[in-house]
Amino acid sequence: MILFIVMMMLSGSGPPPEVMSDVMVKTGQVMPLYYVTRLIQDPWLGFGWNWDAFMVLAGVTLAASLASLRLFRWE
Repeated sequence: MILFIVMMMLSGSGPPPEVMSDVMVKTGQVMPLYYVTRLIQDPWLGFGWNWDAFMVLAGVTLAASLASLRLFRWE
């Protein structure tokens, strides 16, 4: 839960990136929730579909799915 709250605060879904320091913004841009926030906010604000954020999230989803197929075992 603590990691989720830190990720939420740094990704821009809490305070806007304009009020955070450069280090905090760059740290938040590494986290997947940053791209989820961009994927939701950009069409809402009239910027259109954010294909970069979509591709990053598709890659994260694919990597997590492959890892779960490889590592998960019914026992």
